[in-house]
Amino acid sequence: MFIFPPSIKPMYCISQSLYSMSIFPPSIKPMYCIPQSLYSMSIFPPSIKPMYCISQSLYSMPIFPPSIKPMYCISQSLYSMSIFPPSIKPMYCISQSLYSQAKAMSDNTNVVGLGLFAYPVLQAADILIYKASHVPVGEDQLQHLELARDIARSFNSAYNTQVFTEPQPLLGEVQRVMSLRNPLQKMSKSDNQDMTRINLTDSSDDIRNKIRKAVTDCTGSVTFDPHERPGVSNLVSIFAAVSDSTPDKICRMFEGKQTVHLKDELAELLISELAPIREEINRLQTDRGYVMDILRDGSERAREIAEPNLAEIKVLMGIKF
Repeated sequence: MFIFPPSIKPMYCISQSLYSMSIFPPSIKPMYCIPQSLYSMSIFPPSIKPMYCISQSLYSMPIFPPSIKPMYCISQSLYSMSIFPPSIKPMYCISQSLYSQAKAMSDNTNVVGLGLFAYPVLQAADILIYKASHVPVGEDQLQHLELARDIARSFNSAYNTQVFTEPQPLLGEVQRVMSLRNPLQKMSKSDNQDMTRINLTDSSDDIRNKIRKAVTDCTGSVTFDPHERPGVSNLVSIFAAVSDSTPDKICRMFEGKQTVHLKDELAELLISELAPIREEINRLQTDRGYVMDILRDGSERAREIAEPNLAEIKVLMGIKF
């Protein structure tokens, strides 16, 4: 769970249509991907839910797809970012990581689109164009955020300015949830095997089935040792995160019990926690007009910030005509 310092507001959440285009085939239109991404916003608590914030103006929290912004804002800010990479090495490391992801996502690993490798720079542009101070990330995304920080430093140094803020990472207590079928790998929605993950839209029966078949080991007791018992430890970590507890407390809760009891109770806990989220997603999917209104409203608010910031960048670069 991410804990945002009270001083951090407004908060901006981006529905990434351009990112999804680097993965999905051309037959899947980006305007389909945008609402699909926005549906996941239903996991936010009511106090920061986008539809609540926009209507009540509790916080300024635009929800917008970058593709709805003026395209020149994206293309020019993206190009501005790409010409200031600090070195080849960080990008090489990121590319190696992305190639590993591509191998897991595709049977044809010899063909990988440029979008998959270039999107860290697009991500950096989306962060920096709004002068974001903090970005919630998972442990595996730290290298991408570091690229944004490096670009900010390089640009500021090149033009003797402080126009860009170096964004700070916000890491949750549970930084990585592992695959249910291979606890040495991160749980990922892009994995070809659906049994490796819990989807927000999974039915109760699906959740029970996936948790019961989650990989553990031959030892029946419930202990927490990620190195020696990664499978059981992963389930303990998930239980602790969902119940706002700690792995030690969960192990004490199941002292004298077997891993089958852990799986049964974890499945019921997940079903209880995810049911309202699934219902909200289903509601949003039946009201496409409402979702698109949110995107348009957020896009307008985002444009008010992006355009003057881009103009400032162009002045510094000497290309403001």
